[in-house]
Amino acid sequence: MKKINKIAATVLLCGLTAANSITAFAGTWNQDAKGWWYAYDNNSYSMNKWEQVNGSWYRFDNSGYMQTGWIQDSGNWYYLGNSGIMQAGWVQNGGNWYYLNNSGAMQTGWLKQGESWYYLNNLGTMQIGWLQQGSNWYYMDNNGVMAVGSRTINGTAYSFGSDGRMAETPKQKTIIEQHIEDAQAEFNESVSSLSGLFESTLTASGNTAYFRYKILENIGSHSEIKDMLNEVYAEVESEGYSLVNEWKLWGIENPAIIIEYYDYRGSLIIKYELR
Repeated sequence: MKKINKIAATVLLCGLTAANSITAFAGTWNQDAKGWWYAYDNNSYSMNKWEQVNGSWYRFDNSGYMQTGWIQDSGNWYYLGNSGIMQAGWVQNGGNWYYLNNSGAMQTGWLKQGESWYYLNNLGTMQIGWLQQGSNWYYMDNNGVMAVGSRTINGTAYSFGSDGRMAETPKQKTIIEQHIEDAQAEFNESVSSLSGLFESTLTASGNTAYFRYKILENIGSHSEIKDMLNEVYAEVESEGYSLVNEWKLWGIENPAIIIEYYDYRGSLIIKYELR
């Protein structure tokens, strides 16, 4: 009987010891005019550290008061709600969206959620609209998701690859550039008789057409060549002005024709401008 009583007493003592141990580490929330703090039953309280209470994480400042809002700790940013609980996942604050990982740390850079990509700038703010990364452009929809495939943005059609990079859109030709392109074959035929004497090119940039000729042989001094070219130009000048005036009637602003002649070394001999 004594042995049984001794065993019972030992079990009871262990139970009381365990109960006292749990009570010692338990605590209560307290509030004063400055804020909330968490006090243990041994009269100490959390101070300048993280504390997990009932499964949620809280951060207490140097005076022991519960912190709220954005805090920086060990190089990372965390967001604590009005209740002091550390947030995780997507959080909206001040009209902006942020993403906090499972440890509560704010994320920056590219973030993949399911099949969607998001971009969080250096401040952690979720990017929307146009985004430039190096030489590449991306478009983030209003919900932050990176655009892929075809999109019409402000009335303009764009194409984005599966990696979100915007495909280069072909440069739109001006009316003169299109006109010169259409006239290329006719021009090539008109100068075919000069083959062996000149290299000739017809190009356009914006509202200006360029006729360039390069003499392939040394056929005389620059002054002699200029005299010859001036005679040729006198015959075609009126035709050139007619073309410029025609472009003006099309509604093209400040159209021009530039005619340039180069010697066999590539030095400019003479230049004519029709505007």
